[in-house]
Amino acid sequence: MNLQLQGRHVNRLQMQTKVKSLKMKLTFLLRDIEKKEFNYLPTLRDFIQENDITLPVELVNEVKLHCNNLTEKLSQCFPENYDADIWISNPFLPISLDWNLTFEERDELIGLSSDTALKKSFNKTTLEKFWCGQEIFARGMYNY
Repeated sequence: MNLQLQGRHVNRLQMQTKVKSLKMKLTFLLRDIEKKEFNYLPTLRDFIQENDITLPVELVNEVKLHCNNLTEKLSQCFPENYDADIWISNPFLPISLDWNLTFEERDELIGLSSDTALKKSFNKTTLEKFWCGQEIFARGMYNY
């Protein structure tokens, strides 16, 4: 994940998606460890199978503790506010009351999302290029 979050073209939405994905994988990893399945840890899984061993309970508990701590730290460093910003990743989604937009922001977004030519443009370009082309709209949304 570290390498996926580096570079000039990584934006906040991509970061949020990657962190959310990692946290979900950690949740499943914890569930799988409880069932003594180690698919998310293929090297460990292969070692266990090849040597026909059972992991000590202390080691399993350490792995679980580490996963829980990592999930907690990710939640602290990257608080979840995905739904509030979903309109940035696709301004043509139906507008939600949960987005916490001001009247002016909502009005601008309604105008933008109703423009069929812009929707075609959105579907043919990157997210960054699309929003750079919306200079007038973006001026009102600078807080995001």
